[in-house]
Amino acid sequence: MGVISSADGGVPINTRVLFDARSHQSFITSTAVKSTKLPIVRQEWLCINAFGQCRQEGTLRDVVQFNVSSVDGGKSISTVIVPI
Repeated sequence: MGVISSADGGVPINTRVLFDARSHQSFITSTAVKSTKLPIVRQEWLCINAFGQCRQEGTLRDVVQFNVSSVDGGKSISTVIVPI
């Protein structure tokens, strides 16, 4: 479990956090963004492919930045929002 909140002291929420050190991108659900009222910092083109998918289609996605805290300390992260 971790606590995510905006850098400007927005509404913090407890949530499950998964860190993947070899990942090329980080993601957050739109539900978590709405709950914490995270501000959009920019937009990025993103193409997500499932296993065996032949067709690629990119979409413009919002990016947010937030703080993640745990018992081991905290970190600031920028992530792409995925709809849920």
